[in-house]
Amino acid sequence: MTLYRLLLRLLLPGLVLGVLLRRLRGRGVAHELRERLALDSGTGRPIWLHGASNGEITSARWLLEELLARDPSASLLVTCNNPTARTMVRSWGLPRTEARLAPWDSPGAVHRFLSHWRPRALLLLENELWPERLAGCAARGIPVLAIGARLSESSARRWGRVAPGLLRQMLGAIGWLSAQDAASERRFVAAGLAPIS
Repeated sequence: MTLYRLLLRLLLPGLVLGVLLRRLRGRGVAHELRERLALDSGTGRPIWLHGASNGEITSARWLLEELLARDPSASLLVTCNNPTARTMVRSWGLPRTEARLAPWDSPGAVHRFLSHWRPRALLLLENELWPERLAGCAARGIPVLAIGARLSESSARRWGRVAPGLLRQMLGAIGWLSAQDAASERRFVAAGLAPIS
């Protein structure tokens, strides 16, 4: 985790600059950076659902609607990695639902995000495993559930060579995982996930 944090601190200025350069012609540069750095505040104790982009988020719309229907007091926070997916979620007009860009996976941004929003749980879609987010949730006792998770053979080999301890630590923060297929499930368990029952 130390090496991961060091690399991220070195890359963060480039990420900020990249956002600025991409958005110079459009509006909302400051707002996007505020979301990415978690400089804005949230309210309530939402259920946090994160998916990378439109496909993952669209596939989970039924889940969002079901959570809202089952618990009229529940609020949802949906994060994604691009403004298009955020706009899509907002266009659905779901009650008690906020859509935001995901915070960068840096210690400061994740700490601020979790402190502001205080999520009741984190639901991850597919392959969105971010070390700092998972460590932050584990440290605060926030349950993490992974839905439709996939770990390809090549990804498992790469993790095994580059950072097996980091993968084990991330998987240790996940309380429940639903794998896309039996092969992914076997690879997750071999990498350190508690056996799925």
